[in-house]
Amino acid sequence: MDLLVQKDDLKQEHSRLRMLASNEELPSISIVIPTFNSEGTLLDCLASIAMQKYAKEKIEILIVDGGSTDRTLSISKDFRCKIVENPFVIHPKGRPLGIAKAKGDLTLCLDSDNVLDSDDWLIKMVEPFKDPEIFASEPLYYGARDNDSLLTKYISLIGGDDPIAVYLGFYDRFSILTNRWTDSPVKYDDLGSFYKVEFLDPQDIPPLGSNGFMARSNILRSVKYDPFLHVEVVRRIIHSFNLKFAKVKVGIIHVHSHSIGQFLQKKRRRVSRRLYKPESQHFESSVLSKERIQKVVIRFLLLRPLLDMIKGFTVKPSKIWLLHPMITFGTAFIYAYEWMLKTLRFSREPASYETV
Repeated sequence: MDLLVQKDDLKQEHSRLRMLASNEELPSISIVIPTFNSEGTLLDCLASIAMQKYAKEKIEILIVDGGSTDRTLSISKDFRCKIVENPFVIHPKGRPLGIAKAKGDLTLCLDSDNVLDSDDWLIKMVEPFKDPEIFASEPLYYGARDNDSLLTKYISLIGGDDPIAVYLGFYDRFSILTNRWTDSPVKYDDLGSFYKVEFLDPQDIPPLGSNGFMARSNILRSVKYDPFLHVEVVRRIIHSFNLKFAKVKVGIIHVHSHSIGQFLQKKRRRVSRRLYKPESQHFESSVLSKERIQKVVIRFLLLRPLLDMIKGFTVKPSKIWLLHPMITFGTAFIYAYEWMLKTLRFSREPASYETV
């Protein structure tokens, strides 16, 4: 099934959903946004929420701030956000503070570098919750604006955090490289404005739970969510309740770095955190499994990045595809380097190191 849905094809459906904006039956929404010196992206994020055609009295915005010293708090107050102090600074410990204080029927997890890509985004995202079997919804696509950086546009094309994550099968947005949104075994029904998804293997679930993840608040708080490691939180819910998930045919913009150097530095920090944190052991064992790594190595030997550059340009012509081989080889080096460091370190440290 081709998931490249044209917006014009959904125009009639979207018009119907807009009519729901003043419906008293609409659920209330708590939007939780962790911040720390986020003035560079927060304004666009909050502005995209303010433009929503959704009953304003049914939206609360919780800014969970880790002690910002820039204009983050003043921007938040301009949009009448509620401020929650985060003494831990880091997002995984801050987001739970916002979730605990959320009063809405639904909780929407955003980052300060997320931008909602249409004024009826919230209306479309709450539509699946009419089905009691669905516990959460998430955008199907990453979007990008004309003035966004090349890397933001690149990520919107590949549908993942980076190309190696996509090649490893660790992605949850539609990717032109694979013509699907996940490599995990799923079964889904096309219900017009969204897909109702059932996960067939509880040990193989996509990296859901970030960049526009919306969930029933009571379900979200019923599992361990502190620290908020999004992949693990969603996995716990699915294991505990065996409920369904909705992939909504909307996009969310995830603003990325303006240079490849900044992108690779950020990627190194993220890969290192995943490898060394005990809470991320599932990521290491499932995503960085020997079988998946071997598969990626074989693809490199077959010059897959170069072939995918040509494929991407054929499907959606853009000069941005010229970045693909460079970014792919750069992130591959980072994955390999951090994995090698970890292997060497564990070989020299006592076994107890793994629990530190």
